[in-house]
Amino acid sequence: MGQTKNTYISLIREDLDDYQSSNRLLGFEEEFSRDNIARACDRALERFNTTPPLIGTWSETTFPSDTLFVDAAIYELLKRATYKRGRNDFRYSESGNSIDDQNFAQYQALKKELKDDVRAETTRIKMALNLSRGFGGVSSPYRNL
Repeated sequence: MGQTKNTYISLIREDLDDYQSSNRLLGFEEEFSRDNIARACDRALERFNTTPPLIGTWSETTFPSDTLFVDAAIYELLKRATYKRGRNDFRYSESGNSIDDQNFAQYQALKKELKDDVRAETTRIKMALNLSRGFGGVSSPYRNL
């Protein structure tokens, strides 16, 4: 748990499969630049640190869950992409054929699903961290069976 920003950037790009060779419809360019991903990492970290309960401050290297960090950064990237795609949304229809080159609705659906997942996981992890700090660990009556 906890990685460097460069490692997270690589993990995020890998999860998104955002490589030049994979993006033929984008002219074989990456959809998100390294700077875009780095900014998304900063936002994900800020969002986690400012979500109640406010029980500490984490950095990339001390973050409690790599999966949550990656998902939260991808959410920030999808939010950015949704804004861009919504701004450039143009649908064309002729003779029963329609074209939606921005795929706006799919990005919106992915963003909402990931937002819900990230919020739930953030709450779960923050509650567990809060309990472990208050009680020295989360115990169970089944621990000594």
